[in-house]
Amino acid sequence: DEAPLSLVITDASGNVVWSYEEPVPLAGQHVLHTNLGVGEYVLTAMVDPHNVINELHEENNTAESTFSVVYQPDRDLYVVPESTSVTRVEAVAVANNRAVSEILEMTARSVLGPNSGVDDVQVSATSGSDGSLVIELTAWARDTATEEYEGLVEALEALWFVDAAVVRAPDVEALTPVRFFEPMALVSIDVTLSQVDLAMDYWRVEAAVGHDWLMFLLIADYWPSPISVRFANSATGAEETIFVRPWVGDQTPAVAFFPVAESTTIEGVMTVDAREAVEEYDEDNNQARFAYEVEPVRDDLSFAANRIRSHQVTITSAIENEAMHAHLDALTVSAVGAHEAFQFVDVYPANDAHGASTTATLMVDIHSQNFGTPLSDVSAAIRAISEQWYVSAVEQLPSILAVSRVSPPIFELQVTSLAVTLNPSERAETLWRVAVPVFYDYYGPIPFAPTPGTPIAVAFQSTAATTDAVSYVRLPYGGEDISTAFLADDPNGLTVTVTLDPENVIAEADETNNAITFSVESETPGEDLSVVCDKAHVQAVDITASLDNPFLQQLVRQMGLQVLGELGEPLHLMVFPWHDGIAALDQFLHPSIVHEREFDLVVVVPEISYIAREASPVAEGLVAAYNAAWYAASAVQLDGYGRWDDLSTVIMPYGNPVTIGLTLVDSDAAVVYQEVHVPVLWEEDPNATGLFGLDLIWPGPELQDVAVEFTADTANGEIARDYLSWYGHHRAMALVRAETGATIRVTADPDGKVEEVDEANNGCEVIAVEPPEPQAVFEVSARIVEDANTGTASYLLVNGSLTNPGSASLTLGFASGLQMDFVVNERHRWSADKAFTLALTEVTISPGETYQWTQRAALSDLPEMPLPWHVRAELVGTDFAADTVVGDLGPFPLPGPRPFGPETLDDIIDLIVGPRGVLLNFLPAGFSIMNRGDGGTIVDEGDGPPRYEPEDTFGGEDFFLFSDGNGTTGMRRLRVGPQTFSLELAKGWNLISFPTQPFEPVDALLARIPDGAAWAWRSGEYAAAHEIRVGEGVWLHTGEPLTLEYLGEPADAPAVELVQGWNLLGPVNTDRLPADPRISVVQSYENGNFDLPTELKQGKGYWVFATEALRLELN
Repeated sequence: DEAPLSLVITDASGNVVWSYEEPVPLAGQHVLHTNLGVGEYVLTAMVDPHNVINELHEENNTAESTFSVVYQPDRDLYVVPESTSVTRVEAVAVANNRAVSEILEMTARSVLGPNSGVDDVQVSATSGSDGSLVIELTAWARDTATEEYEGLVEALEALWFVDAAVVRAPDVEALTPVRFFEPMALVSIDVTLSQVDLAMDYWRVEAAVGHDWLMFLLIADYWPSPISVRFANSATGAEETIFVRPWVGDQTPAVAFFPVAESTTIEGVMTVDAREAVEEYDEDNNQARFAYEVEPVRDDLSFAANRIRSHQVTITSAIENEAMHAHLDALTVSAVGAHEAFQFVDVYPANDAHGASTTATLMVDIHSQNFGTPLSDVSAAIRAISEQWYVSAVEQLPSILAVSRVSPPIFELQVTSLAVTLNPSERAETLWRVAVPVFYDYYGPIPFAPTPGTPIAVAFQSTAATTDAVSYVRLPYGGEDISTAFLADDPNGLTVTVTLDPENVIAEADETNNAITFSVESETPGEDLSVVCDKAHVQAVDITASLDNPFLQQLVRQMGLQVLGELGEPLHLMVFPWHDGIAALDQFLHPSIVHEREFDLVVVVPEISYIAREASPVAEGLVAAYNAAWYAASAVQLDGYGRWDDLSTVIMPYGNPVTIGLTLVDSDAAVVYQEVHVPVLWEEDPNATGLFGLDLIWPGPELQDVAVEFTADTANGEIARDYLSWYGHHRAMALVRAETGATIRVTADPDGKVEEVDEANNGCEVIAVEPPEPQAVFEVSARIVEDANTGTASYLLVNGSLTNPGSASLTLGFASGLQMDFVVNERHRWSADKAFTLALTEVTISPGETYQWTQRAALSDLPEMPLPWHVRAELVGTDFAADTVVGDLGPFPLPGPRPFGPETLDDIIDLIVGPRGVLLNFLPAGFSIMNRGDGGTIVDEGDGPPRYEPEDTFGGEDFFLFSDGNGTTGMRRLRVGPQTFSLELAKGWNLISFPTQPFEPVDALLARIPDGAAWAWRSGEYAAAHEIRVGEGVWLHTGEPLTLEYLGEPADAPAVELVQGWNLLGPVNTDRLPADPRISVVQSYENGNFDLPTELKQGKGYWVFATEALRLELN
């Protein structure tokens, strides 16, 4: 039952480099191991080389094969150089301090690391009132003698923030399943923190340890041994050594902490395998330097020196004196403007005191945000106002929540009203009113919430010794504002020095441009518009007739506003993608037309209630303009109808809307536009009167819209317009079709609506820039191929193509022979059971060319799954990925959306299903289920929608196909039980949510995120997110873009309790905005900007404003 086997390997010169001869069993395959250098070889194999066995055929006893060794599979540990980072953190002796938790973890890894039985270390907070922590050690059951941890207890109690550490008895039953055939135990160490009011700064040094060892699973122990990582601080000579277990092919983070000395920098060397316990083929890559790199500051505050305005104004105690109103405004801003919640001041006659009874003459309303730390103390403003000669009394009224009179009524603000009684007097005082434009170039992270931003002080010093002043501006994401001060005259000539950020609160790239000195000269008072071209921003963008293009809707809205402006109509217009905004369109469209046909975009001009005029010129103008646009195939007027919103906080009452249905052309052609942003300042007449006597309703009939025109000087150039509706600072923006290098003329008020004191500063020129380099496009197709002989389905064929439309060659590098991989229904990955050469490969694609990849999978290798199949292909190690569907879905095109009826149907919406199932409330009227999987049953819920309940033993994916019987179909995929969810994170702050409950604790998730931090909004304030709650929005920070995948369990019937005011939420199994009328605002955050979304996305977080407390179902 066995025979001799002879193996001989010769090199390219014919020399024998390895031989083998031993008896082997006659049945089965035989695997042998050897070690060869890189090169070409010949393997000769012979069975029964000495002819001991008599055989019928002796000629088939020998075989020969030529092969190449391209990579030596020896073991190698290394530091990933680009992964090293140094951050400065603060440790405080409280349970929710991340630095304290990490120091405890690293102390355990340092002391117990050499113990090969210790697998993992985690730190979690207990629910005890003492703020204690628990260190949880996963260890092999054979290595859990309590005395082994005495050294760790001693090391923990030596930490300044630890009072005591106690080891519990190991729990062998706590962890299942058994790992690698050996039982694991949980060893817990209770840590009591010191009750000390102390904070200490540390340098947190992190790097990733890599591990390459192809033969690991074949010839090594089953469990990776602990590897020492030493961090040496060259500045102080201090060293820290921890131990990690790097898995083959993984990059494992290693972290060390050093107390911050008096110096503000740190540098040193980290060494992998510092104890030289591992034999490696490359010892040169075991070290990497680390240092604290100060990020270059790019933010900058500056002035527009040629836009400073100064006028002499006369202040009287007359109620209509606008100069006195503006003086009160400036005094109040100076008194309370430094508060983080303050927004603006509104001064008006006391004929409307928000329902409060008062005999005062004027109202001074101080508006502030109604979340965070409220602005409660306005005593400084009361003192400053009371000291004025024209004031006899000031009374503070109770604060209320109200919509502002003079800003768009989207949010309720906290309003603190000061009732001011004027002092009847014939006195008049002349002061200089100095207005200075302030600009803020901002490149930092976006603040957490929709906050007014950091208050920036502006100090005015003058040669008139009695009237120095401080004002404040708020520029949260950059931009511009105007700072105003009132100064006394100087008989010898008034000279003023204005200083931005005099206390240097904001770090800037250039501090030298923060101060300016000028002589105040009398100017002719009056209105003035000025364009600030030296602060303009121009970028070229590609626009296609596609809903996926981020600039198309902006272009459509711009054209609509231009039509309204030419007709003299109020400039209020909205653009909805049909499939995204259909749920919101029921307030604008007659119900009968919702089912008639589909459009790509819907343009809505809601008529404001107090304006009564015929809408036909608007409709005719919009239809004509859109039909002439290059991106539109057709534009038609739809049958709209009016609806009044009965809300406690009026957002906008709608009369009879004009609604246009827009169908886009079927073309992928891109048109290059220049996106131009230019600051425009609109200064009011400092001596104007009467404006504050009006009872304003935004935007108000008394306000005129002033155009800012953008004109390109090229043959195919276009004229575009933006509009201003109020005094102050503005950023005019337009998309202008212009060729590279063309001059774009920007002109404020080209129609001459405003009588200005200076018409010469109304225009300037900018230059069109180069268009962006087009991005490569990855596409995928898949189909089932039949066997040519039998006619039966044989294999799945997947084709991928990458097209390079750019002007330069595109080179992709791959770490192995695997270049394109694909996944079927998230259940079968093509590469999972295959081996690939570990040779670096690359593909170069010339400009205008396309590279093709083809992979096939035998159907016998795939798990049994009903059609249709969702196939996702990706180029390994790159961001290129694409989806397709295999199977007949009728006219329903995947993955692109095909909306119908009153509902929204996206490509495949995953429904997350827990043990109790999920309501099938996605079926529109007239649609029924035509096919479904077999993972569960449908239960009739009576009058409500049916419920899908999974079988007890079922986990994975199920599906439903549904149809209206007329060829329109759709699909929903149900993910049952534990499942993986992916969160796409951009660098910086991300507003996300967790649709499933992760199995990992928060600390473990953050450990996989560079510079990771997680904050929740609970009970009206920020709190560190130490646990994940399904349906709660979370601010998650990452130091670099990444995809965070986690395994989690669905939650049954998730619901949240909303408090009055702001809440952070995350949707589960829905893309619809909450329909409860008590929810007045839903706000998203994407790419550094807040927006008002038309749909919700699982995995995203949203600010939600509730007018009262309520319970909200998230499913």
